[in-house]
Amino acid sequence: MAEQYPNSLKGFKVNKTKQMRALNTFLFILLLLSSTSSQIPLSRWDLRIGAGASFPGIRSITPVLLENEVNYTLNDLLTTSLGIDVAWGKNQNHESLSYLQGNLNLFVSPFKNYYRSDLRFGSGLSYWNLLTSLYADSGTSLDQIPIESYTYQYVGLNAVLEVRSIVFTKSMVGFKLLGQWYHRRIHNYAILLKYGFVL
Repeated sequence: MAEQYPNSLKGFKVNKTKQMRALNTFLFILLLLSSTSSQIPLSRWDLRIGAGASFPGIRSITPVLLENEVNYTLNDLLTTSLGIDVAWGKNQNHESLSYLQGNLNLFVSPFKNYYRSDLRFGSGLSYWNLLTSLYADSGTSLDQIPIESYTYQYVGLNAVLEVRSIVFTKSMVGFKLLGQWYHRRIHNYAILLKYGFVL
């Protein structure tokens, strides 16, 4: 019996450690839920800016993307947004791509949008004004001068997933995943980090 006592004591310590970990995990989840599910008063209007990368799949160019977006909350489930995106990028073959884009979307928040954290899904229309250019080779007197330029306009559909969290009384942070599809099998994907404030 004397040899079995240390083993049983060791098992008791292991079980106690597991119980403490389970309790800490439960308390953490409870704290997280209480902080994210707390209802906060918000204005119907907010302004959000974003920065990220665009993936249009054209000439291996990944443009830097900037976004300005205004949102209007219709009710606790629906929100509309109007956004203006600008982007510019260049590859190693002296080809550049830039665009101006307007997006009108309707969002649904399945867990309500008046909580401190909001997950929303959206879709809508997109207008894409795209400019591609080919520049002269480096080292020549014509460097940085476009020798070929093409402009395209597309109208397509958006699909958006966005998460935002209120960090202060009127400030918010979040991220956005964006997919866009146009005719002639043209598409664009983007990811952005966002910051905003309630108007």
